Amino acid sequence: MFRPPFRPAPAALAVALACGHLAVHAQSAPTPTVAVSISAQPLAQALNDWARQTGLELMVQPALVAGKTASAVSGRLTPQQSLDRLLAGSGLTGEISGTAAVVRKAETPKAASPAQTQLGDVEVSSDAETIGGLQKTYSGGQLARGGDLGILGRTDLMDVPFSTTNYTSELIENQQGLTISDVVMNDASVRTLQARGGYGDDFQVRGFQINNRDVSMNGLYGLVPSTRVPLEMIERVEVLKGPGSLTNGVGPNGSVGGSLNVVTKRASDVPLTRLTTTYMGKAQFGTHLDVGRRFGDENQWGIRANGVWRNGEGNIDGGRQRLGLGSLGVDYAGTRLRWSADLLYSSGKTTNFRPQSAFLAGITELPAVPDSRKSYYPGAELTEKAKTAITRLEYDITTTSRRTAAWVTAMYRATRTSRPRPRGSTRREISRSRMATTTNTTRRLRPTPASAHASRPAR
Repeated sequence: MFRPPFRPAPAALAVALACGHLAVHAQSAPTPTVAVSISAQPLAQALNDWARQTGLELMVQPALVAGKTASAVSGRLTPQQSLDRLLAGSGLTGEISGTAAVVRKAETPKAASPAQTQLGDVEVSSDAETIGGLQKTYSGGQLARGGDLGILGRTDLMDVPFSTTNYTSELIENQQGLTISDVVMNDASVRTLQARGGYGDDFQVRGFQINNRDVSMNGLYGLVPSTRVPLEMIERVEVLKGPGSLTNGVGPNGSVGGSLNVVTKRASDVPLTRLTTTYMGKAQFGTHLDVGRRFGDENQWGIRANGVWRNGEGNIDGGRQRLGLGSLGVDYAGTRLRWSADLLYSSGKTTNFRPQSAFLAGITELPAVPDSRKSYYPGAELTEKAKTAITRLEYDITTTSRRTAAWVTAMYRATRTSRPRPRGSTRREISRSRMATTTNTTRRLRPTPASAHASRPAR
């Protein structure tokens, strides 16, 4: 039977395909394989040759094959195999049904549905923050998940059987705290023994007294000012209650009910320049500048500087309070080597500070309550100057998840404090502890007469 050659692009055929009608003529069943020999040529002519050699009807829109070429195909192949080879790389696909073949544009593979998308492994780690080795904070940022436990290192509180609370600089800023007393008052088991504006800070933890001299800085005793610790240079205030405080050692004054530790500020990865101004009471003004930066290819080096100046009215009539503070913290955070250095200088003066009273033995009646706005020692002045230098070097001996580190710490502290004493008497104390030197000079003024009860300033 004579079969005319296939000519692509007849208008009637294109219209028929657009309408979805295919003209299929009955043909005899094709043999499983057919010998084809088609040279490399334009795709339209190659499809004509393929239709003639396979004896199949071919339907295609002329625009699909215009300007495309086909590679040479030869051999004994099934019609589907030979058609696929002709259309390879053209973006077209062919489908044979009975005695007819249809060529159409290949469909683009559908994107995988969200249910079929598989994410890679996600590793969750609870390690401490890299810079400074501080434990991370809870939601809100005011409490940390752990702190310094002396010989146990900086540990998550869920990993130790001790009662500890760790306050962050976020809480200090939110509550506008000035000294440690303003922070630890948030803990129900801690009491402050002196009001703000008194001689200094003293605490009770679970009924046991802790003197300000027993407050440690970066885990070391004897380095903080002897009366009160300004908080502008402090990143964390850590309170450890109960016998677990022995992990930090016993303080110079033998406090056993707990321990208080302050952690100095370190530069974070985010550059910081912050200026804070304050106004308190009727006429006390202050300013605080806090600057932090990190340097190096991997932010290994960091520097944090704080400067404070406050001056003005005190807590009682005729009183004045003045504080000047400067601190500088430098650190290096390498892969296995860590080094830090802290320099602190503070100078403060309080005129007519709030006194503390006690009763003489043998009194038969309670005296009248004194005026809380008056000073028992008019003209008394409390002055203090403190200089502290700390440096610490750590090196990881092992690199496992529970690393072992060796460290060396050196520090120097010199303070000079003067407080009221009977006129003409002086006392000078010099003590040395843990490579730290402390010098105190004290004096006391004569109290005013005509008092129904004995009074004495806080010691």
